[in-house]
Amino acid sequence: MSSSRRIVTYVAIATVGTVGAAVSVWLYRSVHGHGWEGTLRYIWEGDYYAEDVRSALNTLKALETQVAGHAALMELIETSLARAKLNSVDDHSSVKKEEWASAHRPRNLEKDIIKLSYDLDKLAATADAVVLQDVDMRPKKKLLSTKIVKLMEKADELLRIYQRKDPASQ
Repeated sequence: MSSSRRIVTYVAIATVGTVGAAVSVWLYRSVHGHGWEGTLRYIWEGDYYAEDVRSALNTLKALETQVAGHAALMELIETSLARAKLNSVDDHSSVKKEEWASAHRPRNLEKDIIKLSYDLDKLAATADAVVLQDVDMRPKKKLLSTKIVKLMEKADELLRIYQRKDPASQ
């Protein structure tokens, strides 16, 4: 056997060994993370999860995006409330609606608070409607539901503050 033929043989063996090791590592990690069924589904269909689980995960992902937008609006409303409290010259600990509304301009404060509360209720209902058969996915849903509930509590508090009567108008 010539030396060039031996080199080609060694390179081929090394290549096959490297590819085999890489596939073995990927297969081990995939089976460890998703089980045999998920790994075979990934190889065959291109996705680790069944259609119903994938649909539920997509719904949760869309909800997370919507929750982030509502959290930003909540922060904007809370910032306008803090700004109105700082600009207040009264000795009262409460802030007047007009001051709060002007601190929230150019947006409409009343509409933003009511819409935020309504939208968070809808998001909570949508999150509750997501059915997850896979036990591993339930913590993700639980975390999202907890986040929505905390935002709902903040929105209710803001609405309560907004609906409180001004001391000057009494």
